[in-house]
Amino acid sequence: MSLQARKPLQLDLPRDGHAAALVRAALAEIPGPTEALGHRLALLATELVTNAVRHGVGQIRFLARFENAIVRVEVRDDGGGFDLERSLAIEGTAAGGFGLKIVDRMADRWGADASRGLVWFELDLA
Repeated sequence: MSLQARKPLQLDLPRDGHAAALVRAALAEIPGPTEALGHRLALLATELVTNAVRHGVGQIRFLARFENAIVRVEVRDDGGGFDLERSLAIEGTAAGGFGLKIVDRMADRWGADASRGLVWFELDLA
């Protein structure tokens, strides 16, 4: 099965330090991506999930869809929203603050619906 033809990967994640590892393990089971694409996918997904664990509230939902030569990842929680511009303006330190900057630099496209607690990114498969 090609990566593009895969069914969506949907996960309800715990609000704890295991969430990112669960996502990485599920993504590692997907055959097809090149090693470089697989690393980018895992890194960016981990960043979004970690942000949801650290800054969100309620249930964390992860969705990865593979279609039209694109993988789209969405991470959503029950939070009332966040200030995207403020989040991007935070200076990174050893304790954090780099997550969305990494997504901004490494994703082919990304965005957020901060009022719904949703952040997404896309990677081109081709």
